Amino acid sequence: MQGNGHIVWEGASLINGAPILVLLTGTVRPSSNRKTGWMLQTWIIPKECHPTEAIQTGQDESVCGSCVLRGNLGKNRICYVNQMSLGQIYKAYKAGQYTPLHTTHRLSGRDLRIASYGEATALPFKVWQNLICYSRIHTGYTHRWRECDSQWLGHLQASVESVQDKLEANSKGWFTFRIKRSDEPKEPDEVICPASLNPGVVTCQDCGLCNGKQRNITVDVHGIGSRTF
Repeated sequence: MQGNGHIVWEGASLINGAPILVLLTGTVRPSSNRKTGWMLQTWIIPKECHPTEAIQTGQDESVCGSCVLRGNLGKNRICYVNQMSLGQIYKAYKAGQYTPLHTTHRLSGRDLRIASYGEATALPFKVWQNLICYSRIHTGYTHRWRECDSQWLGHLQASVESVQDKLEANSKGWFTFRIKRSDEPKEPDEVICPASLNPGVVTCQDCGLCNGKQRNITVDVHGIGSRTF
């Protein structure tokens, strides 16, 4: 694997049937995301539309579903994902810089971030399973915990934005990742995200708690739309 990025999968979105693809980056060089550390990053994007255009026109439904953090690039958008990074990744893909990933076993022992952008459950579980089984650790989240394939239970954190949703997800067997206002207390069974408590010292790669198997995590809302949360 000579390049830094690869095409993992292409197919129809399980959310609305539109064509989507999954790109993997970080095989040779780490991303600029200091919070995660050198984890392999995976990006779920529309195949036939620039990600920024998809956000502006609503075509991001194919990769984001009904995520409440979606919205136009304006005031209603809370999603933390850096649009510049998305654009650069899409540009590299269109320029033919990413080759198909044929041998997942060559990623053995690496650390995996499932869905750096997009909804992991927009594609079949077996696609991710091939990556998870070779990874040292993985992290991942889903807003579709109410309707996704039950095989995801124990592999992803349920993304929630309220205590009520946290309790519901817990009752269904999910561990949660809850964003909250800075003046809102954590619940007794929640752990504050260690990487957010110790920026530059602890990374997601060091921590690995967000694997769907261990704890309920909470973090203060951050990113471009945090003021509107």
